Amino acid sequence: GEFQGNLPYDVVDPDVRRMLQDSCARLVRGGAELLALLEEELATWQGKLAGADRDVEILWKPSPRKPQLEKSLQMSLRRALRDQLEARRHTFLVTREAETSPRVVELAAEQPDFLVAALGDGEWSQVLIEVKRSGHREVLTAMETQLVDRYLATSDFNHGLYVVFWFPGHSHPKLRSADDARRYFAAQARGLARSRGVD
Repeated sequence: GEFQGNLPYDVVDPDVRRMLQDSCARLVRGGAELLALLEEELATWQGKLAGADRDVEILWKPSPRKPQLEKSLQMSLRRALRDQLEARRHTFLVTREAETSPRVVELAAEQPDFLVAALGDGEWSQVLIEVKRSGHREVLTAMETQLVDRYLATSDFNHGLYVVFWFPGHSHPKLRSADDARRYFAAQARGLARSRGVD
């Protein structure tokens, strides 16, 4: 929360002083903290999409009504995260250029959709992000085969975020509702964390 009044002791570092006095500022120490922050920001964006202004319409093509292409969804997500993280008044980087290893950077199709990096305590923390529509033919398996096996396992990264845009009427049969999707992918993520040592 926001610090009220004078600081209880002299803080020399201006970034630390600013964060203590700023309710929006967030110092990120490590990939796990950045991952938790991104999950918070995604929940915030999801709330905005479901709000009275019907921002969710940006995820649909109007005529005929069908989900946007994944590239458009990635762009919408990147813009939302960039805008929300800028409000944190800290050094964040949201970029499409996510080089994971010399073996995979040659082909754009073999790169993660994007990464988010945060500078804290003089070190960069990074999280790879992979995006799928709920009707994608590999949506049930890509968390493991793409995000973990292809990107995290071939790099120095240990933290990844798998983002699935769930569309009613345009989803895999096993993902009949948004709650089904949450339960399925949460269980999958827990299993991969235990067996593969990634977050």
